[in-house]
Amino acid sequence: MGNAAADVGLPYSTYVDGRYGRTSLFFFDSPGANVGPDALVLSCGSSDGGTDADGRKWESDSKYLMANDKSIVAKAETQDPSLPSDIPYMTARLFTSETSYQFPIANATGRVLLRFHFYPASYPNFNISNSYFSVSAGGITLLSNFSAFITAEALSQGYLIREYFLAPQNLPSLNVTFRPSNQSFAFVNGIEVISPPEEFDQDPTLVGGGLQDDSTDFGTTDNSISVSTSSMQTMFRINVGGQYISAKNDSASLMRSWYDDTPYIYGAGLGVALEANVTIEYKKLQPYIAPLDVYRTARSMGPDPNVNKAFNLTWVFQVESNFSYLVRFHWCDWEFDKVNQRIFAVLLNNKTAQDQADIFGWTKEKATPMRRDYVIYVDGKQGNDQLWVALHPITSTGSEYVDALLNGLEIFKLSDAKSNLAGPNPVISDLMRKQIESDEAPKPFATQKKSYSTALISGAAGGAAAFGVAAAIVFIAHSRKKRALGTEVGVTSWLPIYGNSHTSGSKSNSGRSHGSTTISTEKRKKARIVKTLKLLITTTSWRCTEVL
Repeated sequence: MGNAAADVGLPYSTYVDGRYGRTSLFFFDSPGANVGPDALVLSCGSSDGGTDADGRKWESDSKYLMANDKSIVAKAETQDPSLPSDIPYMTARLFTSETSYQFPIANATGRVLLRFHFYPASYPNFNISNSYFSVSAGGITLLSNFSAFITAEALSQGYLIREYFLAPQNLPSLNVTFRPSNQSFAFVNGIEVISPPEEFDQDPTLVGGGLQDDSTDFGTTDNSISVSTSSMQTMFRINVGGQYISAKNDSASLMRSWYDDTPYIYGAGLGVALEANVTIEYKKLQPYIAPLDVYRTARSMGPDPNVNKAFNLTWVFQVESNFSYLVRFHWCDWEFDKVNQRIFAVLLNNKTAQDQADIFGWTKEKATPMRRDYVIYVDGKQGNDQLWVALHPITSTGSEYVDALLNGLEIFKLSDAKSNLAGPNPVISDLMRKQIESDEAPKPFATQKKSYSTALISGAAGGAAAFGVAAAIVFIAHSRKKRALGTEVGVTSWLPIYGNSHTSGSKSNSGRSHGSTTISTEKRKKARIVKTLKLLITTTSWRCTEVL
């Protein structure tokens, strides 16, 4: 395919399938443009849609509702500063009874990319903390007894995005059903329905010798398996060694966000963040697999072979147990041009996924993007709710360098044998719960006069809180300055994409993670700093009150 077309965003690319001698033509918009006619981008509860801050057009969702619709449209009463745009988040459609959408599908034999946007704000006459609901699509349970409010609060996020790749239905339309729990209501702010190019056209390698229980029926016991009938939820999408890539800069206008990997790195072994000094071109990979920016940056172990021999380059992700996960590795080696120069093992939860990875040995060309997929089952034994991804250099082959490399990583949860992708809501920490209860409690005027000693203690507490806030501001500014001057580690996003990293966020009652965020810009980062400082003030004041 034409490399120039991929790099500058020309509207099409040609793919020749050598196995069957056929040529397919895929039409793509340039990055950041509106998704083509095979996509529905809906602002729910809006009468006429509109254009978001990135210039993307959203239409009203009303004409896609089924005939028995009894939904309610509402506008959010408050606007979180982290919102990237008024559209679609400031309007919502609320459901007090089971309601379905029916969406036309452009390609009945292909997957459907389904993306939901939730803004758990206050809506007139509805208490968002009482919202619990389930969502199903094409016979797949996507969410069950889901609370967007609890999820957002537990993860300190202003809004949530859930993304799914549904298995082909072979039907001209897709029904999406919202089902409120008893005496509750459902809501949604935005829905995207996209017929994407086939991203999962290669059979992944099964890691660990087989699946436990009946999580997913792949219909095979071979090392290479098929996921053609599995629906998936996107859990993590990581630009390793690089910075956040916004949805508008994604390839093929699929509007995916790619996040910084540093919150997920285990221990002090950060390795070294690298950036290509050569031109990266699509040669053996379709542009829609990942944007070029993913392949222009990477993380390696570093220059010291003796140090590298002694440790793994490791990332840790909180996941839901009793599910299988497809883990996609993105690689591009622009440093070496011979085989056996950099050989490393790929491990998933201490199980060997690839014993001798040689990027150039696979691509046969320098600076050439590639990807490989692996599937692993995460059981619930001994509280296992983490997915460890590790790279370790291999020296037994006589490789020239002792090192490992990774450019990008995606993790998808696979539907189980019951056609289920849903997990439980996270659990809010005790401190955060007290903060929420305090915010929601009435604030009567104080009637008792404070004693002189109480005033002194309160003043001291206030001074301590102010000092803590000032120290936090100085620390944040200093950290940001240091990070800007650093050359080895990319800028870290304030929040993870889906669920938690091993270093931040909250865990559910089984340690499972949920939620997503698209917070990335300086404006949104500053908003989160303000929110953190407010919590610090409140927490400090609360502790002082307890002393009094």
